[in-house]
Amino acid sequence: MLRGVAWLAAVCLAGCAGGVARTDEVAPAKPNAAEATRLVLLVGTGLDAKTLAAARAAAGREGRTLAIDSMPARTAIAPEADRAAMFLPLMSAVPHAGAVAAMECGAGASVPPNFVARARSRGLAAGIITTARLTGAVLASTYAPACATDDENALAAMLVPGGPGYNPALGPEGLDLALGGGRLFFLPSALGGKREDGRRLLDELATRDFRIIENIAGFRALDAALPRRVFGLFAWDSVSDEADRDASAEPSLAQMTVKAMALLARNARGFFLLVESGQIGALRREGDGFRAAVEAIALDDALRGARAAAESDDPGLTHTLILLVGDDFAAALGAGADALANARGWDAVHRVIDGEMGRSDAPAAKNAR
Repeated sequence: MLRGVAWLAAVCLAGCAGGVARTDEVAPAKPNAAEATRLVLLVGTGLDAKTLAAARAAAGREGRTLAIDSMPARTAIAPEADRAAMFLPLMSAVPHAGAVAAMECGAGASVPPNFVARARSRGLAAGIITTARLTGAVLASTYAPACATDDENALAAMLVPGGPGYNPALGPEGLDLALGGGRLFFLPSALGGKREDGRRLLDELATRDFRIIENIAGFRALDAALPRRVFGLFAWDSVSDEADRDASAEPSLAQMTVKAMALLARNARGFFLLVESGQIGALRREGDGFRAAVEAIALDDALRGARAAAESDDPGLTHTLILLVGDDFAAALGAGADALANARGWDAVHRVIDGEMGRSDAPAAKNAR
């Protein structure tokens, strides 16, 4: 499926350490004839080689290694772009302009189908998680056909099934799960939010069979009774960065990831889950390398949790594909299923969503160089 993506310059099987690809320490994955029906895509927004190296050093001082380093890796060489323009090619296999979420703007505009829309059309469950705002540029690329990523009020409305501005490509019921920050854009100004249309989007979501969660107590209660659909907003703006996070007030990225997988896995057809660590780049730009490294370790913890959760009911990850991508050095690392077996690159990811994984007649990748 990944055809015509001009920025994909090289794909290789390697281990990743210190930002340098190593081909001598990771054994090639064996081909898997089974079909992958579960895709977990973890994104480190702002993750680069230096931050990963700092995280590796910090973890080493604690006597641990990064889960990232135990994964086969495919690295793609690419120029850095703005978040939406960087992420849309991964989500839809379509090269894209900046400051746009998921739409071709202008006359004859069209919406390239992304992972979430395609997953929903196949009957798969779909969820998104972020430590930033649910209406941020990266997350918007998963659900919102918008020609501007700065209208976060409009982006929020696209998540409310049946409401004005809803994105019908998400299906009649919308996403199965959304967890993160950004309560500001779901509430009217009269309640301290930024909406001037008076809409109370959380109330609207509640009437559409979503369990609304706004604190750690509500999150923990999900253990006792997993609802059918969940919408959690744990902060007015972005969730606290990991170094400052109050564990009694906000869940960690790893906790959200594991909980989301338990909810989504109830769909027998499979699921797509996007997990974004959304503050690494912002902390780097502020010159706070320590907190950026802690965020990277939290992302690694989410990866570790995702693999453990998947292994618990899918030993060997036969039907599960887990990928991690850091946009600022455009590297993808993955484990499980057939996707990392035969140098297929991002084509394999799109084939999971299209239900082609494991099919002997599925076309081979044709990655542009």
